[in-house]
Amino acid sequence: MASRTYIISQPHPYLDYTLDGLSQDSEYVVLHHRRKKSLKATITRFIRHLLPGRHRGLWTRSILPDDYLEVLKEIGPEDKVIFWSIGNLKDIRIIKEETDAASYTAMILDPLRQICHFSERELKSYPERMSSLGVKVCTFDKQDAERHGLTYVGQVYRYPDMERPDATAIEERDNDGKILFIGIDKRRAEKLNSLITILENERVPYDFRILYDHHSERGRYPLLDRCELKEPLPYQEVLRLSERSRCLVDILQPGQTGLTMRALEALFFGKKLITDNIGIRDERFYHPDNIFIIDNSNSRSEERGVHPASEKSEGRVEQRTLRQFLDTPLSPIDAEIIKQYDIRSWIKRL
Repeated sequence: MASRTYIISQPHPYLDYTLDGLSQDSEYVVLHHRRKKSLKATITRFIRHLLPGRHRGLWTRSILPDDYLEVLKEIGPEDKVIFWSIGNLKDIRIIKEETDAASYTAMILDPLRQICHFSERELKSYPERMSSLGVKVCTFDKQDAERHGLTYVGQVYRYPDMERPDATAIEERDNDGKILFIGIDKRRAEKLNSLITILENERVPYDFRILYDHHSERGRYPLLDRCELKEPLPYQEVLRLSERSRCLVDILQPGQTGLTMRALEALFFGKKLITDNIGIRDERFYHPDNIFIIDNSNSRSEERGVHPASEKSEGRVEQRTLRQFLDTPLSPIDAEIIKQYDIRSWIKRL
């Protein structure tokens, strides 16, 4: 039997959509990670994690659902396992003890400090503990890779039309002229409010939809309060709004430096992008006609909240307004560059 790559992921609309790009390939098996939610399952999982050595079968059926465990048993010594957006040491250790794969890789899609619950002690020990389990840790975040000795592999998405994976570069499509942001607050409200203020001042139409979390301060930003979502939108609706929009907004959460899914949505759907990720200049798909970088480090940010980052060309420094950026036609990106960020090409490199 041919070897397979088992991708064990957290259920999540963005991840499910991306991984669905592999559904036509028999060499990949995509599983949602599950564990039982009972108090007994939680206690036995915790105790098993504390025990030294390998303990295959110990309380496993009390921790993992039977049908999920049966699929895990199909993983053989020629197969590979990728933990996709699963960074929990307890879960990874149990799955590794119950299987005999040729290799194990954890692809982390959140900042490591978030996975480690913002604990400095866990942050320092995490890479070593994963290494002792025999798990290679990869990340989308260059800063995390450099600081903690992880493998940087960047971010990944999928072609909207999987029947045409070799299609020519996606060109700008019809749109409603609006700037679109859809997402959770995640301590980004101040930057988002500053951007809305600029859009209002420059009379640029926008469609912001923000889901407040426990960090949010309702009433502090009245413009943003008008954009509050009461519940998450289905991802298919997010895709529909993205395809219809003129430009997407990508604001990093504190401590994050890596390329986000929003940036790749703009790339794959042929949309312009407004972002505060200065590191995006290093990506092969970067083009100043398509990407507008806002920077909070300049003194002007005190007056306007955000402003366009300087673009240096032949020794000159240019400053563009959002209106100038939006009025510039989108520059097509070569299809071969886009393919490097597609799930099929990317996972083979991983």
